Amino acid sequence: MKINASQNNLASDRSSNPIAKAKIGRQEEMPNRGCGFANSKSQQPADDLTSRFGEFNWMIRIMANDLFLGIGTLIAPNIVLTSSVHEYVSSNLTVIAGEWDLNSENEIYPHLKRTVHTIISQGDGINDIALLELRVSFSRQPNINTICLGIPITIVDQDNCISIAWHEEGSKPQQHRFAIQSDEFCSQLVPKTYVRGNKLESGLICATHLDNAPDLNVGTALFCPIQGAPNRYTQLGIFIGTENRTGTATELFAHVNHFMPWIYKQLGPRRTDLKHFLPIV
Repeated sequence: MKINASQNNLASDRSSNPIAKAKIGRQEEMPNRGCGFANSKSQQPADDLTSRFGEFNWMIRIMANDLFLGIGTLIAPNIVLTSSVHEYVSSNLTVIAGEWDLNSENEIYPHLKRTVHTIISQGDGINDIALLELRVSFSRQPNINTICLGIPITIVDQDNCISIAWHEEGSKPQQHRFAIQSDEFCSQLVPKTYVRGNKLESGLICATHLDNAPDLNVGTALFCPIQGAPNRYTQLGIFIGTENRTGTATELFAHVNHFMPWIYKQLGPRRTDLKHFLPIV
C-alpha cells in the first residue's frame, strides 16, 4: 500500500545544502564507509545510559506538523525503515537525521531534515513495518549513516543488543540493552495473541531488557553487534510494544530479517544500491 504524503514543502537542512534542489525520489551518493558503524569517537555523555553525539548515527526522528511520532532508521540515503503506524498520520511527515540534544542548536555537526514523499507499508496488523521514501536524499556526515540489514541471526551477538529512545524527561537519546530470547521462552511470556503452538507468530522476535525497564518510542530499532566486526551493528527488530503475561516485561519486535524479501522487492524498482545496508565493505 502506498500513501502519498504532503508535497507542499521542500525538505530543508538547518544549514544550506546543495541537494535541496534534487528531484523527488532521487538518491544522492553517500561516501561509502559502509553501513552499521557506530561512531566510537563521538562525544562522551554525562552518564552511561545517554547515547553519545553521533554514536548510533542511523537513528531517525519522525515528525508530523512538528509533533514527535516515533523513530526509524536510515537504510539508504532516501529510505527510512520504521513501523507502519505512521501511515495513519501520513500528512506532512518529515524525518530528521543526526539529531541528538533536543534543547541545543550548538552541536558539532548539524542535523538534517527531509520531507516524506511516499509511505510503503507491509504487515498483518501485528508486526507491520514501513519504508518511508524521502523527497530528497540525506548526505552522509559523521552523525548520519545507514544501518546494516539482513545479517543472519546466527552471526549476531544476541546478548548485547541496543535500542535508542528519546524520553519525555530528557532531551538526549537514551540507550537500553537487550538480550534476544528463543521462541519457546518468549511464548511463555507474551499474550497468546502472539503465539502459535509453542513459538511466536512468524515475523516476531522478543527480547528482555538488561538494565532498566525502558519506555521505547514507536518504531524503535533493535540493533545488535555483528560477530567478528568490531563496532558494527545490524538491525534485527522494530519495536511493537511491551507485553506482560507473567510479571516480566517483554519487548516485542517485528523481525526485520523476516521482511527482507519484501524490502528487496520494494527497493529494486527504486534502484537502491544494496551497499547502503549490506556489509559488503
